[in-house]
Amino acid sequence: MYKTATAVAYCKRGRGLIKINGAPLDQLEPEILKFKVYEPILLLGKERFQDVDIRVRVKGGGTTSQVYAIRQAIAKSIVAFSQKFVDEATKKELKDILVAYDRTLLVADPRRCEPKKFGGKGARSRYQKDWQTRVKTWFNQPGRKVRRRENRQKKASLIAPRPLDGLLRPAVRCQTVKYNTKVRKGRGFTLEELKEAGVRRKEAKSIGISVDHRRKNRSQESLNLNVQRLKEYKSKLILFPKKANKPKKSDSPESALKSVTQLKGDVLPIKQDKNAVSTGKVTNNTVHAYAALRKAQSDARYKGVRELRAKAKEEEEKQKK
Repeated sequence: MYKTATAVAYCKRGRGLIKINGAPLDQLEPEILKFKVYEPILLLGKERFQDVDIRVRVKGGGTTSQVYAIRQAIAKSIVAFSQKFVDEATKKELKDILVAYDRTLLVADPRRCEPKKFGGKGARSRYQKDWQTRVKTWFNQPGRKVRRRENRQKKASLIAPRPLDGLLRPAVRCQTVKYNTKVRKGRGFTLEELKEAGVRRKEAKSIGISVDHRRKNRSQESLNLNVQRLKEYKSKLILFPKKANKPKKSDSPESALKSVTQLKGDVLPIKQDKNAVSTGKVTNNTVHAYAALRKAQSDARYKGVRELRAKAKEEEEKQKK
């Protein structure tokens, strides 16, 4: 058997006839691959086949795989015949000759064509996707664009005159040394920040301020920054009375309510710190940094040697005196 082709050989005593599917061996096609079938005969010699008849039945696979299956079937059949009807030594001799030339004459190819499971991929095959059956179209993109715009307008009209951005968020630092130079929006203001700014916890959510009771202030700078942010928000805040007939002291006056417009951008956008680097001109051109560093390096390296030399020189001068 070779790949998908299956060949079965029947060897018996005879007059040296070899037939493939009822046809003589010399009529095998294609002509260019016929020598592959003759390999076992040429290797072992014609005299070993003159007293036997071999009939081979082959099916399945392509032309090439059938040829390789036939040559293997012939080689196996003559070896099996020698073992059964001649002797073990002859069988071993034939086997060694065939294996020395080509191991596949006796050993079957372990590869098998794994059948598909319910029309899917085989268990041992590489699953190659067919892109043509997996093309995703997006013909509704213009319609989605219109729908999103309509939803934004609907939301704006529902929450008006409140800001579109939502609640006021604190300014916090990003995590880790890599990103802690960047300031971003946090989840909510701490209870300490609200207390410093004079905003009650229950009141905060009702006037558009987010609260996070879990966050803690780790530095005075962050506390001051967010307290100032809350105070700025309160100074710009316009509060509508719940009951128009009974306004409270904390509510804005009627004159301020008439000119109210809905804020469509960020509520108090966060500005990043700009750490400006100051530059200057080099005025002293006599000092060369590289040379100074190399000199300092060599001085540190040879300090001990130079001290020993100076000490030895002093001793010599003392001896001369």
